[in-house]
Amino acid sequence: IDGVVTELRFDEAEGVGASNSHVATVVQLQPMRVQFNLPLEQARHLKPGAEVLVEFPDYAETRVGVVDYISPVSTAVVNTIRTRIMIPDPGQLPAGIKCRLQTDASDASDASNPSTLTQSNP
Repeated sequence: IDGVVTELRFDEAEGVGASNSHVATVVQLQPMRVQFNLPLEQARHLKPGAEVLVEFPDYAETRVGVVDYISPVSTAVVNTIRTRIMIPDPGQLPAGIKCRLQTDASDASDASNPSTLTQSNP
């Protein structure tokens, strides 16, 4: 198992039965996954495999990511498309921090509606 233990549910030498078999939570930190809900106009310019820039304003850093997934359906109420970006080497950036997608060098997505960096599921 490759990852970091973020939760242990039992103490050393404590018995584990079949009904409570969730012993620990392990998260894979590399690559990291960022999920955005992008406006249709912005999402339609992206393609799976394309490189994009993801900004981390609280850390004053930018990382290159790769578009991994673009949902084939939009959210009808707010007219957005779920998009997933993979960041191969997040360095020391912790999971859960705010970030922005930059689709070109001059146009960052709305900073008032930032996404969050989340860990990948192994």
